[in-house]
Amino acid sequence: MNNEAKLQVFAAGLVCIDTINRHTGRGHYSNETLDQIRKRYPDATVEDLEEFTARKEKALCTDPVEISQDQYWEFLECLPPKNWQIERLRESFEMIEHTSGRVTQICVRLGRRYFAFEGIAGQSLDDNEKAVRRVFP
Repeated sequence: MNNEAKLQVFAAGLVCIDTINRHTGRGHYSNETLDQIRKRYPDATVEDLEEFTARKEKALCTDPVEISQDQYWEFLECLPPKNWQIERLRESFEMIEHTSGRVTQICVRLGRRYFAFEGIAGQSLDDNEKAVRRVFP
């Protein structure tokens, strides 16, 4: 770990309003202080970017839901799939367009059953299957 200060942001809920200049304490883009930002976003806070990102990702990720074979193929064919993994009777892929940051829709086929959920991009087929089996044992 380096000795540099962590990047901080002004945030309100799941919205990152601005990054903070560590020398001035003002927003890089808005050039505003927290008090000025709170005039527009009364619940604005200062957070480490890494903590904000982790909180936002956790809030955006969903449990898997069962979908139809037609829905699965519609997702597969609408854009080129990302991280498409096929192994015998199971497969998974991600939507190439992310919901936010690293969060994207992930589709999983286990035998003749199909599932979709919002999750962190880049997971293995095993991890995607585990996410489904936690909800559908």
